[in-house]
Amino acid sequence: IGSKWRLISHADSWVYLAKYVTENDLKSFEEIAKLVLTETNPKYGLDPEKRYMASFYNARPKYSYYLKKGICETLVVLSVLAENYEFSALNKPKMFVDRIIRHILNLADTNALRSLGQNLSLLAEASPEVFVNEILIAIEDKRVMGFFEEERGFLSPSNDLPNLLWALESIAWMPEHLT
Repeated sequence: IGSKWRLISHADSWVYLAKYVTENDLKSFEEIAKLVLTETNPKYGLDPEKRYMASFYNARPKYSYYLKKGICETLVVLSVLAENYEFSALNKPKMFVDRIIRHILNLADTNALRSLGQNLSLLAEASPEVFVNEILIAIEDKRVMGFFEEERGFLSPSNDLPNLLWALESIAWMPEHLT
């Protein structure tokens, strides 16, 4: 619309643009992905009863939901499509994505994990084995307990557990896991 450009399909654009991605682009992407996706939402620094009003307390994340989602979608595209198309900048794209996601989930404390929100499903899709292994570690060291913490909402209390459950469900529905 006007002078604004927007991608309709990440997968379709990958077919045409992958050959232009360089090793330096990927190094930059990895650094940015690790920085942006390990951010803890400042709302978790507030009392659970006040979190629904986080914006009134100026407790907003530095990076937007759309930036985080775009990075996660790029990880999915790299993981799923990079080996099938011209992509000379990276020998093993799946290992590249696995390394990034392992780093993000391994570094994340309870609130950083919760801050990933709906993007947990995208991370699970991009790297199912790493995701499950890191969540199992988070269960053992009790980092997942924060997902059960209830916080006041506009209409009723809520928690972050559905995001984790949806991520695990997305892995469970993958054909290789349906046996």
